[in-house]
Amino acid sequence: MKAKHSFLAIPTRRSTTGVVGVCKTVNTVNGKKFPCYAVTYYDENNKLRKKKFHFKSKVESEVFKEAVAFRKEYEQKLLKEYLNS
Repeated sequence: MKAKHSFLAIPTRRSTTGVVGVCKTVNTVNGKKFPCYAVTYYDENNKLRKKKFHFKSKVESEVFKEAVAFRKEYEQKLLKEYLNS
């Protein structure tokens, strides 16, 4: 299946992390705020999805690396599917 949206090569000036599709945000649960990184992507049905990486018990830099790795892996997966179709 072809991806509906292409990936940007350079992050926009609004980027808070410098990585396309990864942003630092706050998740609120029962009035409590938890900092996290959110990765946005389009699934196989071209629906916008968001996966959050919380740093409750981990160092923030480790969680950031995990979020970036998830995003890059997903981009590679979509690119591979696009080239094979």
